[in-house]
Amino acid sequence: MRCLRFLLVLAAIASMSVCANAKIGTCDAVPAATLLLPCFEVDLGQGFDSGATRTTIMFINNASTASVLAQVSLWTDYGVPTAAFDVTLAGNAVFALNLRDVFAGLTVAGVDFSTRTTELIPAHTGEVSPTTGKVSGFNYGDSVARGYVLVNAMNQAGAGYPTQAGYFAAGGTGKASNQNVLWGDFIYLDPMNNFSEGDTLAHIEASGTDPLVTTSGNYTFYAAFVNGTAIDNREPLGAAWTTGFDIADSYQPSRLVYWRDSKSITSPVNPMTWPSWCPMNHTKFEMFDAAGTRHVPPPKYFFPLVCGRLDLRDTQIAVPFEQGWLLVDLNLATSSGLFGTSSQSWVSCIKSWEGRFSVGHGATMYLPARAGTKAAEPGSAGPKK
Repeated sequence: MRCLRFLLVLAAIASMSVCANAKIGTCDAVPAATLLLPCFEVDLGQGFDSGATRTTIMFINNASTASVLAQVSLWTDYGVPTAAFDVTLAGNAVFALNLRDVFAGLTVAGVDFSTRTTELIPAHTGEVSPTTGKVSGFNYGDSVARGYVLVNAMNQAGAGYPTQAGYFAAGGTGKASNQNVLWGDFIYLDPMNNFSEGDTLAHIEASGTDPLVTTSGNYTFYAAFVNGTAIDNREPLGAAWTTGFDIADSYQPSRLVYWRDSKSITSPVNPMTWPSWCPMNHTKFEMFDAAGTRHVPPPKYFFPLVCGRLDLRDTQIAVPFEQGWLLVDLNLATSSGLFGTSSQSWVSCIKSWEGRFSVGHGATMYLPARAGTKAAEPGSAGPKK
């Protein structure tokens, strides 16, 4: 409990630095209509002792002085929705969600999860559902529940999932609203090792007037769910990203936290099979040291799922230097689904040292998600605005 109070204080302090200079299409951390926790992990093998479980905690803040209704939904790393519940935030209030509580079957925001864990746990660990005989995520075989979280500002409670008809309507007149009032961050908490790390959530703004997100055929955040009509009015995330990295520390080298758009509405699949879009490929993955020496990892599926974490010390990456920077273009190498090869994504880099120090930061967007765009070569004039 004392740990949670401390984290709430940190979240309140962070509120003083929220930027108000919003611009659609820039992936800036400003109050938004949708928040994305790109990847969460809860170690179910450690049990559900609140003082021991390795977990993920996210903070959802209301930047408005008026009360706002928000919906929180959980998704697997295959992009299958598994749970949704409503949260009413008073003016300037904050809601802390410990994902451990959901999988422990506790009551969260007035919702009793005690009868839902028999489906939630298999879905997020990639095991076979005892009800349907199908799987909803990848099975790493390590008893860790994984997935991502979406938070939407809402006009209506009990609204189902963003994949369903009527959830969005132009101008924010559907079940979801266009109120840009939500902001937040997240923490990976490892109590047994006295360690934590985290970053800012992805903030996705809405607009009922900006042509970028109101013109049918443009790439919006929920494009796959609204068939490219742009009625969700949400800005897309980026497609290519750059960040520095450091893999010298043997305890916790730099890791990339990623989320990708499968551009599909995904349902559970039969065991031993993949969703039709999986594994996802990418266009470019390059690494450079301080002198500009270039290293290209071998062609592998380093970002195959909708969400995950990539250890940059992975032997398959085989980077020959300990510090540097990287460029990853998560547009697809081959055309698939809506908008062909164009594919939006989100990348954060978490750097840790000696199991005591950590910093997380969103990667710099090198290229926005647009139809037909791919990253320029490093050293060129760069992507055009």
